[in-house]
Amino acid sequence: MPSRHSPGASLRGAWLWAFPITQALHGAEEYWAGYSFHRSLNRLSAFPVSASHLLALHSCFLLAMTLGVILIQRRDRWSWLVPCLGSLVLINGLIHLLQSLLLGAYASGLASGAILWIPLGSWSLWRSRSCDTRAKFWAGLLVGLGMEIPLAWIALNAGGIATP
Repeated sequence: MPSRHSPGASLRGAWLWAFPITQALHGAEEYWAGYSFHRSLNRLSAFPVSASHLLALHSCFLLAMTLGVILIQRRDRWSWLVPCLGSLVLINGLIHLLQSLLLGAYASGLASGAILWIPLGSWSLWRSRSCDTRAKFWAGLLVGLGMEIPLAWIALNAGGIATP
C-alpha cells in the first residue's frame, strides 16, 4: 500500500523549532559576551558594528528562521528550507570555531556555534538528505551556501546600513 505521507512530511516536527531557539541563544551569547566576534570583524568594514546593530541583526535572523519553520510545517514545497537552514547554521558555527582557533581565544558565538549549531546543521542536513527529494535537498543546500556571502556582507556593514 502506498504511503500517505509526502516526502517533506518526515522533515516536519517540533525539532525544527531548534533553529529559532538556538538563534536566540546565539544572539544572546554574542551580545552578552561583548560581541567580540563582530568587533573583530570591524577591521574588515568601514562601518563599525555596535551592540544595537547586533541586536537588530539577530532579531531579523530570528524572525526569518521563525517564518521558515512555520512555512516548513505548513507545506511540503518549503521542505527545501531544512537543508538551507542547516547549511546556514553549520557554516556559521564552523566560522566561529575557525576564528577562535585562528585567534587562539574565545570569540563570542563560539559556544552556541560549536555546541548547538554544528550538530544541528549537520543533523538537519543528514536528515533532509535522507527524507526529501534530491532536487529540494540540493536547492536548499545551495541557497543556504549562497546566502552566506550576502549575510556576511550585511554583518560586516550593519553599522553603515543602519546609519543614515
